[in-house]
Amino acid sequence: MALETDNFKETSGPGNSQGGGQTYTVFSSTDTLGTMMASGYLNDLAFKLNVRDTVVMSGSDFSQLVRVDTNSGGVVTVTSNVPAGSVQSITGAGAADIVTAITEVTSTSTDAITLADGAAGQVKVVSLIVDGGTMTLTPANALGYTSIAFADAGDTVTLVFLTGGWAIQGQGGLGTGPLSS
Repeated sequence: MALETDNFKETSGPGNSQGGGQTYTVFSSTDTLGTMMASGYLNDLAFKLNVRDTVVMSGSDFSQLVRVDTNSGGVVTVTSNVPAGSVQSITGAGAADIVTAITEVTSTSTDAITLADGAAGQVKVVSLIVDGGTMTLTPANALGYTSIAFADAGDTVTLVFLTGGWAIQGQGGLGTGPLSS
């Protein structure tokens, strides 16, 4: 199965002209991680991916943060930056934990999610996987914004905790992506 470019979004970074370090988001509402990895989803985009790029992969049963290690002859190899089993699932309102690297949210209405302060350098990915209404994420301390609204399934934000609060490292999704205010 080929990756549809509609489901592959540049979310942050210096741009591929800089030789890597770009962050992308890829989302599929029907595929599993095994399907995406075995079918060479990222190989279809070898022309765009560089070593050190980061890809947030979200599907029907997972979210996974991977780093591009090599891109040779149209074959992309990746390393997982997230230990297996480190995904938190929330349905409705609640608190995103700071123990797992990824929080997947199923919204049931207009839901509010909170996020406590983390440790310096900590990375947190929050993704709306089922859209039952707008989900708003409000960190205890945010740098440069107050909250982030997730409107569509696939909306994902990558945060990094710096001295003083959570900074947005990248955001994207199927439509316009989550919006910070």
